[in-house]
Amino acid sequence: MEHLRSLTDRIQQLEHNIVGDVRASPAGRRPAANPGVGPITAATLRTLAPDPAVFSSGRLFGTRSNSSGGKERIGRISKMGNPALRSLLVAGATR
Repeated sequence: MEHLRSLTDRIQQLEHNIVGDVRASPAGRRPAANPGVGPITAATLRTLAPDPAVFSSGRLFGTRSNSSGGKERIGRISKMGNPALRSLLVAGATR
């Protein structure tokens, strides 16, 4: 029982540190301002996602594109990439 209490205290301490870090940085506050995105998702996104400057628009971040004959077709959100980040974003979107 003591070990469980110790683990619970450690988890609460880590969550407190993550929330403080997200609130302290602009890169953490920006995603957390969106509905369904909390501090844990914002911290995970900041850690695992590529630099946003790489994408010309937000649409290109998670979509798969098929282009043929000069006609650009942007498809559904791909399942490639980090499954933990994707599951956090899907859970936030379905709230």
